[in-house]
Amino acid sequence: MSLIETVLNLVDKLPETTERSRAELALCTIESTVAAVLHGHSSSQRERAIRRMCELAESIGEDSRLVRALSSLSILHHTRGESAQGLELARRCVAMASAVQDSCLLAEVSNVAGILAYQCGNLREAALHFEGALRDLPKMSRAVSPQTGILYGSMIPCQVALNLQLLGRVSEAAQAAEESLRYARRAGHLYSLAYALVTAGGFLALERRQTDLARAYSEQGIVLSEEHGYAEWLSWGRFIYGWALAELGRTTEGLTEMEAGIAGTERLGGVPGLQWLKAIRAEYLARNGRWAEALPLLTRSLAHIKGSGERVYHAEILRLKGEVLLMCDPPAISEAEKSFREAIEVACTQEGKWWELRAMVSLARLLRDTNRPDEARTMLSEIYNWFTEGFDLPDLKDAKSLLDELGC
Repeated sequence: MSLIETVLNLVDKLPETTERSRAELALCTIESTVAAVLHGHSSSQRERAIRRMCELAESIGEDSRLVRALSSLSILHHTRGESAQGLELARRCVAMASAVQDSCLLAEVSNVAGILAYQCGNLREAALHFEGALRDLPKMSRAVSPQTGILYGSMIPCQVALNLQLLGRVSEAAQAAEESLRYARRAGHLYSLAYALVTAGGFLALERRQTDLARAYSEQGIVLSEEHGYAEWLSWGRFIYGWALAELGRTTEGLTEMEAGIAGTERLGGVPGLQWLKAIRAEYLARNGRWAEALPLLTRSLAHIKGSGERVYHAEILRLKGEVLLMCDPPAISEAEKSFREAIEVACTQEGKWWELRAMVSLARLLRDTNRPDEARTMLSEIYNWFTEGFDLPDLKDAKSLLDELGC
């Protein structure tokens, strides 16, 4: 960073010309990427560089440069949990890139728009953007995303995997995640590899409740991130590792790691997905009998996502709230049922089949326990029969076991 600052100071002494602005813009682009690696994607250092990029691109007056600068700004909104604001800007960038008729630029901004649409819970829109990004990936002139510092060949398949998983296309999700990891390993790009290990590996395994995989991938990501100072992936890795420990029965140790991961992400700013991490932690607090602490955490997480537009985890947080309500003494059965039904409604609106499955299992258990087995059987069998793959995953195993118990 000190070398970049030295060069920027030298550029500042040059006469104010378009060429000087172009040179400064190129340096600020590098500065934003380095700041993301060293300080986190939502750091003040990165914001300063991106704001200056937008000013310079506007003054130069070239649409392609402005689109790239605005796209970086939209990713900044994303990493700070300002998803709705980021998506609006990303859609504008896609429209501008389409008008320029630059397939490379369009692929870059389509990836960004896909990430933001996913974060907002617009899963079908995200899939369309990612399809465009993958289609034009071979035409891209740069290997590394200037917005994130991650190899496109690893990042795009990873984002595709997370989106496909929530759409219920579990085999395709696993294939895309493997491609993300394979590409990063083959390229030897360590920052991208840390990202892929934690995200395509650990985070996807967490969503699929594959405890051993989540632990293995997060351990590898932690080692790599500690060795090279990748603060963001270290924090995410610690949280995922903590979740795996808790799932394996080491709850106290797991909660400590989860709390450390959350604290690390908070130091880096409003990281996307943070509210879901807090909700997961709340569930384990409740399992330890600390439901009075857990409920306010879930309420705050729900209030945040409604205000920010970061709705991809909305259904799952509602489901977790319902589960925690059932752990109360006495259990708040009617409120829990309301949360489960609202979670199903949100998941259906987003076409998030994975969250719908989970919420339906939670609701079916409650209906069984309150002497409504027929309703439980009808509702659960419908979502279970939608799936044609992934029956070895814990969530689908749980659904099948419950259906067998209900007499299906």
